[in-house]
Amino acid sequence: MSKRHEQADRGTKLASAYRAGDLSRRAFCEQAGIAAVSTLDYYLRRENERLKKKQRLLPVVVTVKPEEGKTPEITVRARNGRRIEVRRGFDPELLLRVLNALERVRDVWVGAGVGRGVKSESGDIIGGTWTVRSIVETQYEPCACSPAGKMKRVSLPYAPGGSPIWTEYTYL
Repeated sequence: MSKRHEQADRGTKLASAYRAGDLSRRAFCEQAGIAAVSTLDYYLRRENERLKKKQRLLPVVVTVKPEEGKTPEITVRARNGRRIEVRRGFDPELLLRVLNALERVRDVWVGAGVGRGVKSESGDIIGGTWTVRSIVETQYEPCACSPAGKMKRVSLPYAPGGSPIWTEYTYL
């Protein structure tokens, strides 16, 4: 396997391990031996792009019979961490609509070249119209080490019409 493929495979494994745990980005990076949080952010973005191309929901087959007198239940955990408990007699269409509503995030590419970035809008659809509830912006700057560039700054989540508060990144 080439070095490039090994690094991509490592990035995929690290992104999956981070999502499966409950550590902060910084704590996970320290534990996993990742030098910079921006490296983990790069792996997560790349994995998000890969996951967007795949089907969002997977079929589930339940083979365990419930104990007599007990109501079977499962807990569905969305990618954003929210959980839904499902009990006997649930409506599968309703569950699908609820999951789609909970995972409403839309990424919009802003600009090209220097100063390009991603604007992630979280919201929902009300009456057929997309309503933005919060925005997070990420801006990149050019870098010889990566075709995507390096993360320059990231805003804290803010409401539409509000002003972003930025976390700036400096690389030596």
